[in-house]
Amino acid sequence: MTAGCYVLQVTFDAPAPIAPRETVWPFLALGGLLTGFLVVIWKRGTGQVTEPETQPDPTTESTAQLRFGQSCLDVSNQMLTVGGQVHHLTYREAKLLRVMVNHANEVMERDRILGLVWEDEGVTVGRSVDVFVSRLRKLLVNDPLIKIASVHGVGYRMEVQPG
Repeated sequence: MTAGCYVLQVTFDAPAPIAPRETVWPFLALGGLLTGFLVVIWKRGTGQVTEPETQPDPTTESTAQLRFGQSCLDVSNQMLTVGGQVHHLTYREAKLLRVMVNHANEVMERDRILGLVWEDEGVTVGRSVDVFVSRLRKLLVNDPLIKIASVHGVGYRMEVQPG
């Protein structure tokens, strides 16, 4: 070939058809959201079942009536009898009083009380304990053998004197 003059022939194949873009992201987001809901529902459903079975503790086992001092708590009817007077308690008042009677003369930490009485609510407020203890003190004022004492910085102790 002689120098300086060349003819090049360039041919291109027909372009391949462009596949339409598949929108995968919305499906992935929807799948992730659905998976999240299923995990939450599964955790809720199995959270109560997976707790280990324990033998009932005789100090916390609910009985028909708890006698302490000169008072009596009817657990099933949520009624407190103090000095001949009958008081109808709320569910939380009865539960708190039962816990305190079962742990009479013991210091109970505020967090432990919150866990035992308000555990099934999910949201607990620290001042709830103080409010309910105040209510119980007013109801038990006529029983000289019972005193709910505050233990500064720790919690409460229900002092029950033998009578």
